[in-house]
Amino acid sequence: MTRPTLLLFLCIFFTQLSAQNLTGKWQGSFIANGDALINNFTYELVIKENASHQITAQTITKKGDQFYASAFAIGSHSQRTQLVQINETSFDQLKIANELEACLMSNFLTYKNVDGHEILEGTYMSSVVDGKRNCGSGKVFLEKAPSLLSYKNNKTEKKNIDTQKTKLAMTQNVQSKNKPSTALIRKLNMTDLNKNASNSTTKLIASAEKNNTRTTVNSIIEATTDEVIAESETTSASSTTQNTMRNQPINLPWVLVGRENKLVQRIITNNKQISIDLFDNGTIDNDTIIVFDNKKLLVNKKRLSYKSIHLEFDFTENMREHEVIIVAHNMGTVPPNTALLLYKDGKSRQEYFITSTNKINAKILFVYEPPILD
Repeated sequence: MTRPTLLLFLCIFFTQLSAQNLTGKWQGSFIANGDALINNFTYELVIKENASHQITAQTITKKGDQFYASAFAIGSHSQRTQLVQINETSFDQLKIANELEACLMSNFLTYKNVDGHEILEGTYMSSVVDGKRNCGSGKVFLEKAPSLLSYKNNKTEKKNIDTQKTKLAMTQNVQSKNKPSTALIRKLNMTDLNKNASNSTTKLIASAEKNNTRTTVNSIIEATTDEVIAESETTSASSTTQNTMRNQPINLPWVLVGRENKLVQRIITNNKQISIDLFDNGTIDNDTIIVFDNKKLLVNKKRLSYKSIHLEFDFTENMREHEVIIVAHNMGTVPPNTALLLYKDGKSRQEYFITSTNKINAKILFVYEPPILD
């Protein structure tokens, strides 16, 4: 391959790679942590992604006749990492039973293409509308529904094959009287056409089945949780996706993988108990944060203000480190997200300025070292 040809190939390849767009309808479910057979909801997203890869979306959550919610959402799509964040901002419609509660979701997803099936999967966290209380977290699985254009193309493809079969059959009848050997060859070609027609029909049926939300949700529940055991294996396209996804390892929270975790400070203590208080640093501009301790969610979308977010940590002989990561859920009206961290361990009191963005998290490592005895 010559250099100009190679460069042209690479140019086409990267152009196609960067052209990936999530615009369209996505269907699936989310499953709240706990009993997967009870806490699963139908989830649909209609996404619009602009040239800057910013996302606006409409989400629909359903659970039989008990729950219906439509919400507006915004987010972003990283072309380099294929990580997707979509945050519900407000409800458009609500129809819920008395014992249920409406919560806004923050989705941390990864885009994948598995055997031609476009998939968004990952985790979510949620809180009540005012953000003062968490509603829990869980897993999300979505598959992109076929577009109307794709459906029409499949239909046209089948029509063209049927037309070819008809013409071929007519030609075969004319030639069969005088040319048996040619007829035999054409019969073999007909077998190939029948196979193509069958494959096309299968694709068409699969496309139509994807528009059936209930069928899609049932397959998604099997594919996204270890708690649900499939009663039987099918040969449909959705079962192929299920088997592929069931073997995937459970990922760390999206915001810890997709962003840089920058070490702000390593603090050594001789006390088995410490505490931190987090305040907004300066003007109260609606900064909200998420806090993880050793990769486990500790604080979900709490607003920084003059009143502290108080956290306490204990050390043991088996637990000598606390890796605390502070994530910017948003950056308020004055970016970036800034906080004042007040550290106390019974003997000392220290202050640190914490900065986090939509690309960089702030990490503080607390290490316990037993006191040296005289």
